[in-house]
Amino acid sequence: MQSFTLDQNDLDILAHFVANTKDRPTLHGINVTINDDDNTLTLVSTDTYRMHKTIVKKITNTFPNYAPFFVDTSSPSNLPYDSIDKLIKACKLAIAMDKKKNPVLTISNTRVQYGATLTDYHESILINLSHRETVKLNANYLLDILKQIEKAKKQMGVSPVVTIQNESPLSKVHFTFSDTNSSHEHIIMPIK
Repeated sequence: MQSFTLDQNDLDILAHFVANTKDRPTLHGINVTINDDDNTLTLVSTDTYRMHKTIVKKITNTFPNYAPFFVDTSSPSNLPYDSIDKLIKACKLAIAMDKKKNPVLTISNTRVQYGATLTDYHESILINLSHRETVKLNANYLLDILKQIEKAKKQMGVSPVVTIQNESPLSKVHFTFSDTNSSHEHIIMPIK
């Protein structure tokens, strides 16, 4: 049996993704135990108010190769930082306007559309896609990525370089950026 406790730096990175200080208590510790006898992984985490224990089976066969999913033949282009601020506002408006909880944002190189018919409202936002067509994205998913970029900016004190890749309207949209601790890759699948 193997057991280890994450150090404070690793814990801070993990807590960054699993805890939201606005609506969750602060994460205090995580203990990971790997039991080779029964091929299980036990995660025990504690926060201000409670303790959570999760036991999962280790994968015993070959783990799927996810690397090809991140390959994109289109060339990456920089997403201007002022466009990120505008995209955050457009996402929030699309989410507020949508009654079905499936807000759609349609992006092109210079324009973002949202609203009931997607022609109701639009913003002029420079996106830098590698093609001239439009791509429909779920505004909630896009907003999650944009918030991570905002957190990286606050952490570093400067705007991170954000790249965007998209081959066509039906292929994935791939975002990459780095902060002081790590690099990030996010993928959103478009809505057909």
